[in-house]
Amino acid sequence: TTPAGTDLKAKLAKGDKRVGKVREILFPEGEKRGAGTWPFGECRTTPLEGSGEGRVVWDICGHAPPGRYGQPVVLTVEAGRVVKIEGGREADGVRRYLETHGDDNSYAAPAEISVGLNHKATIMGTVRNDKKALGTSHIAIGRSDIGGTLVSATHFDGLMARPTITVNGKAFIKEGVLQCE
Repeated sequence: TTPAGTDLKAKLAKGDKRVGKVREILFPEGEKRGAGTWPFGECRTTPLEGSGEGRVVWDICGHAPPGRYGQPVVLTVEAGRVVKIEGGREADGVRRYLETHGDDNSYAAPAEISVGLNHKATIMGTVRNDKKALGTSHIAIGRSDIGGTLVSATHFDGLMARPTITVNGKAFIKEGVLQCE
């Protein structure tokens, strides 16, 4: 959840130990390539495909349009698919990007849930940097870059401020703050 209105539920694979490792990704053309993240500072996982239900509100930025979002982009997710994209100019940009570059699987959600952990990263309106900033989270749609089997033409990250992330009833991040014991 987020103060901006994100309220998404998804299932995780039990005992998934792939988080934080460089992996091979299967691209639509059948090619496999390695993947990693730079700058460093995110912890991510791939929810079970088809398990996403709820609402996602990207209130920082996304892959398109470029820059900070002036108005949030609101995604409605049902049975693991984005069924509606709402908002202003930014939502129009997301729809245009997916229509131009995407395929049917580009609407799979969530393809990834990730938390920013880099205390030196600051919000600049660029996905590559901002998704690593401490106190942020991103939810991706489309292809999973970390262990999913769905093949898609796109992987689209959208960022959120001050997430609360709960697993099995226990919050490990609350309003963007790590809950360490």
